[in-house]
Amino acid sequence: MLFGPLLANTQGMEVVVLPLPNEGAQDYKSLSQYILKRLPHEDFILVAESFSGGIAAQLSQQIVPHLKGIIFVASFLSAPKKLMAHFASLLPIRHLTHLPFSGSVITHFNFNL
Repeated sequence: MLFGPLLANTQGMEVVVLPLPNEGAQDYKSLSQYILKRLPHEDFILVAESFSGGIAAQLSQQIVPHLKGIIFVASFLSAPKKLMAHFASLLPIRHLTHLPFSGSVITHFNFNL
C-alpha cells in the first residue's frame, strides 16, 4: 500500500508485490525462506523497505537465481549504537530544528551511527 504511487508509475515494467505472511515465524531467516520460494523465475531487482530490508539482507547472503540487485528503502540493517541513541534522545529536537545547519546535525545523529 505504501508503494501505490510508485507502482502507478511503472508503466512497461512487470512489478510483483510479495506480501509477508500474517502468521507463522516472523524472524528474518524464516521470512527470507518464505520470500525465496515466491521470487520470480526471470531476472529481477528486489526493492526492500523498512523491516523487509533485513529479509533482503538475508537473501543477499544466499545464491538467489535471477537476482540482479537489491534496493534498500529506509531499512535499518543493524541496531543503532546504544550510547548515540541515548544521547540523541536527550536532545531538544524541536528547538534545534530552527537553528542554521540543523538538518545536517540531525542527520548525523540519526544516520551516522
